[in-house]
Amino acid sequence: MAILLPNTIPEHDQEGLLKLQEALLELAEQLLGDRDKSKIIYQPDFDVNGPYINNTPNLDGASARLSPNSKLYWPTVVYEMAHEIIHLLNPIVGYTNWLEEGIAVKFSIFAQNEPNLHPIQQPISGPYFDALELVNTLIQLQVRVF
Repeated sequence: MAILLPNTIPEHDQEGLLKLQEALLELAEQLLGDRDKSKIIYQPDFDVNGPYINNTPNLDGASARLSPNSKLYWPTVVYEMAHEIIHLLNPIVGYTNWLEEGIAVKFSIFAQNEPNLHPIQQPISGPYFDALELVNTLIQLQVRVF
């Protein structure tokens, strides 16, 4: 599946944001299985405190809130949105666990390869890096055991 990035400015292209979200969601479901279909995934938008997911008040769904850094730059939209897509597969209230965070980081790196974005954005330290390292360790264990 090819992900194509628009030649527009992300903050002015709601349709482009939605299409990218749909493409990333499809890719995530192909790799990880179906999402919770009882939850609606709403139009992504931008927030000064992003990126994060925002659950609706009645918990019928959620949306991705991207950072101001991504408003003008599609590669950062891919990086942030791909991460948040993993959380949108089964949106919960509150903080998630280390495994889900690690998978979200791993998927965000993987998704950047789809449109061949270079250099690839990824954490180099801190809790997201630590979560990614845990997932990478699991992958190495799986290769050795199975």
